[in-house]
Amino acid sequence: MLAGCMSDPGSPASTGAKDTGTYPNLNIKPGQATEQLTPDQVASKAGELRAAQQANASQAGTAPNDVVMLRKIGETHAKEALDEIEAKPTN
Repeated sequence: MLAGCMSDPGSPASTGAKDTGTYPNLNIKPGQATEQLTPDQVASKAGELRAAQQANASQAGTAPNDVVMLRKIGETHAKEALDEIEAKPTN
């Protein structure tokens, strides 16, 4: 009867942390998770980011036209919505 409560040593429930009987050595510096960028790669990526920033800045100059258009639409939409609401008969 108690055999049903015991887990198989090869089962997934028994995987995980294992007691090796020793303490971990926290003085060992862990290795790098990935390869580090070289200075040339850093300079190249920085140049790409500056170019993208300048391209975005040049496109941002066209935004005020969109803002004016959106404000105009907002003003007319509000008036049209109010006219439609007032035109509906009440029950």
